[in-house]
Amino acid sequence: MGLFIFVAKVIGVIILVLVAIRLFQLHQQHQPVEEDERTLAELRRRYQRERRQREQREAECKRKAEEERQRKEEQRQRQKQQEARRHAESDQRAYKDWRQRCDKFRDNRETMTTFPAPPTWPCTAAQPCNREILEACRHSIERLYRASGGDFQERLKEGKLEWHQDKFAKCRESCRQEMERKATEMFKIIGQLEAQFGKNFGSR
Repeated sequence: MGLFIFVAKVIGVIILVLVAIRLFQLHQQHQPVEEDERTLAELRRRYQRERRQREQREAECKRKAEEERQRKEEQRQRQKQQEARRHAESDQRAYKDWRQRCDKFRDNRETMTTFPAPPTWPCTAAQPCNREILEACRHSIERLYRASGGDFQERLKEGKLEWHQDKFAKCRESCRQEMERKATEMFKIIGQLEAQFGKNFGSR
């Protein structure tokens, strides 16, 4: 009886040892799987973190690029406005200088021998205008009258009266024909401007 109990105990110990060995083997088999899962989870977190950082950098680069584009556009607009102001001021000075010469000519027609030629600018037409009589083309005349600072329509009306051929009958006989010829050309150009712009004088 005692031998039987002893054998049973030995068998039980052996079974416990075998179970413990099997459990240890199972544990060793699952441990790499758990470690792999933890590694994958860490890699996913790292990837997501790096992606967010990359997206933030890209957004920052886009923001800076847009700010630089806006800065350059604003600078370009300021330069354009400054250039327009400089041209306007230059045109106004040219008009005032020409107006002074015209007034002097008007007050001294009997003695003046030089026609107060209007200032000239590059022609803006696709086909250059005729400049046989006056050096200033119709585009220069338009720019000149617009630089007066007054109402364009009124300036043209005044111009038609000022450059009417009859106004030059008192000029010196030696230069009267040339004066009348140039005045007639001015009168004709002003008439063309009136016909071109009609009632929309101030729209340009």
